[in-house]
Amino acid sequence: MTIIYSNYLDDDCRILQRIWKGFDNVNVVEITPTSTDYEDIVNEAISKEKDILIMCGHGTSYGLLFPDMYRGEYIIHENNIHLIKAKKVICTWCYASNFCINNNLHCF
Repeated sequence: MTIIYSNYLDDDCRILQRIWKGFDNVNVVEITPTSTDYEDIVNEAISKEKDILIMCGHGTSYGLLFPDMYRGEYIIHENNIHLIKAKKVICTWCYASNFCINNNLHCF
């Protein structure tokens, strides 16, 4: 299982971080406002996971936002979802369902 986590360092993200604390055999990819090369890191994690992929944080119908709203960048977006090979995909952010519908991504 891989969890890609856009950490804005706010209360909403702190609660998300506690969900997988203590899980064994979980690859957690945490992107923070100071992360560099995040596109490569996220794309590699997406393409390697074959079982369960969980993506969470703050987002819009265009994808999962990089954790700095002023930059207006996305870490999950229409240009990298084709890399997803996981059997099960869970997207948890505001408007994630719209993103999935708009991009024909079958997930929860």
